[in-house]
Order: sequence, then structure tokens, then C-alpha cells
Amino acid sequence: VCANCHGNGQQVRGRFNLTTFRTMVRGGDSGPPWVPGKSDNSLLLKKLKGTADGQRMPVGRPPLSDEQIEKFAKWIDEGATYDAADVNQNVTEVAAVAKAKLATHAELCADRAVLAAKNWRLVMPDHAADQLETKDFLVLGNVGDAYLEDYAKLADSLVPRVRKLFRASSSDPVVKGRMTMYFFDRKYDYGEFGQMVEKRSLPLSWRSHWRFSTVDAYGVTCPPDDDRDALAAMLAEQIAGVYIASCGTSPSWFSHGTARAATAKLFPGDDRVRSWTAMLPEVKSHLKKADDFLTGNLGPEELTVAEYSFAAMLMGDSRRFNRLLGSLREGTPFDNAFRQAYGDTPAKIAEIWAARTIRRRR
Repeated sequence: VCANCHGNGQQVRGRFNLTTFRTMVRGGDSGPPWVPGKSDNSLLLKKLKGTADGQRMPVGRPPLSDEQIEKFAKWIDEGATYDAADVNQNVTEVAAVAKAKLATHAELCADRAVLAAKNWRLVMPDHAADQLETKDFLVLGNVGDAYLEDYAKLADSLVPRVRKLFRASSSDPVVKGRMTMYFFDRKYDYGEFGQMVEKRSLPLSWRSHWRFSTVDAYGVTCPPDDDRDALAAMLAEQIAGVYIASCGTSPSWFSHGTARAATAKLFPGDDRVRSWTAMLPEVKSHLKKADDFLTGNLGPEELTVAEYSFAAMLMGDSRRFNRLLGSLREGTPFDNAFRQAYGDTPAKIAEIWAARTIRRRR
């Protein structure tokens, strides 16, 4: 409600901007919004209670309840600290993440279904989606009911294989809140998903990708014609990637690389796996440092190959890899979990990876 006039609406009144915590702390024309530890002396509380000069907040809306105002007061009295990692992150995103973390599986399923419908309208405003649900997936597409049902069955059949590969519990949902699967019958529509939903241009060679956040989890696919094995490999990569990303907080290189390494284990004959392997020598020749792929100092295609190869090496030591996953599931920060499992930092282990690869080339 407050952000409609102070950050996420069309204007920022009184120069008090609630878009991020950093801008919030600055205050506006009337000064700082709060005094940590002293809610009674804080302008924010006075405006919410209507005891400060000027209009009571929120303007044109019913006053907040005493219970809601007391939550603000308690937060200020306890120091007005900020628990999220990035003070520059949009507070609406912070709130959405907090809500998703607290939600039950069923509640998050419902919220993600709303997001899926919104995303579909952005891409296909004049074409209603065919839709069905399974235990682990919400499936939407414009490929026809028969194909959509077949694709959903294929995705379901891959879940036990991904669970087994990562020793994931069979008693819990593979991903809390379920995963949305989008299927488009044209590459143009697939590209529009990138433009309209993700605000980026997808590489022309892509037919499939995935994304995970605490709020949303999905895979997007333009199925290849009459190649069920290739489609199965694409879906396996999506499921594996979303699962790994959901195990605590890990860097992108780890979740994406592990997803591709999992694809290679499950579908070693897949054309993409062959191409990743074939491209590795060329990618290695472009590395200035062994850990360039960890810091994003590679192009998209080269990054794909390096992440895959490094993750495949990590998975090659199943004892250490399973220890890493176990720590992540327990909430251990990634850097700590990695060091506990492999005895050093990813950058140092990348040097071992680079040396091994060079020896094989020779």
C-alpha cells in the first residue's frame, strides 16, 4: 500500500522512496523515517498513527490496524535491522521471497499457478494455454492436448531418475511448490518467453532452459520434432537444475553445471552432451585463469561447457558430492559446504580441473 505512492507507483511523494531498503533509510523531505530502538520517536510510527503533522498514512486508504502498527513498532524497537542479503533489492521482491519461504507446499503451488498464468498472458495474450497438473508439475502449452499429456508423462517418468541420481528423498515433493513446465510449438514463441518474461534475448541455438527462484521455478521448451530422447534429455536437465538450485543457496555455475552433468549421466548419447565434450578443448584454450567460468569471464556457450565439465568432475567423487548436497539441504552456506566437502575453495579445485583437462588433451 505505502509503495504505491513511495516507490513502486508512478511517483515518489515527499522524496520518501520505499523501493529498496537503502532508499528507505535515507528518508525524505521530512527527515529519517525511524530512530532505531525508539519507535515512539520515529516519524514512520507517528505518520501511521496520525500523530505527526500533515495527513495520516496511508493517504486515501484505511488506517493500518493496531496490530499491524505494533509490528512496525516492535521492529524499530529491536533495532530496525534488515535481514535480506542485498539492501538494493526491491522490497516487493524481498517480501515475495519471505512469503514463499513461509508458504506451505500447497500455498506455493497456488501462487506459482498465478505466476504461470501471468507469464503465459505476456507471451501469448491471444491464445489460452492448454493446461494440466501432475504431482510435481504444472504443465502449460500450445502444442495440443495429446502432446501436452505425453510431455507431462515424460517429465513425471524422469523424476525418479533425478531423485536417485542426487539421493533425494522420495517422501517430499521434488521441488517445494511444484515446477511449471511451458511447452511452445514454435521457436518464435519460445523466444518471446525470453523477451517478455525474462527481459532477455535467448540464444538462437537454444530450445530449452530453466530458472529457479524461491518465488518461482520453471522450465521452458520448444520440443524438437520427432526426437523423444532429445526432449527427455532437455527435461531431465531442467528438473535436475531446479532441484539443485532449490537445495539451499548455490551459485549459478553450480546449479547449471550440475544440471548438465546430470544430463550427461542420464543421457550420455545426447547430441548436446557430445557437443559440450567436443567443445571443451577450445573452451580451455580461451581460459586466462582456471576459474574464469566461476567469475563469468566467458561467453555464454563457453560458460555452458566449462560449468558442465567442472561439475562432472565434482560429481565424479560421489562421496564428496553427496556430502556437499547434504550440507546444502541442511542450510549450510555454499562456500562453507564446498570447503567441507572438497577441502578447498571452488577456485582452487578449478585449478585441479584445468590441470586434469590439459593432461587429457596431451
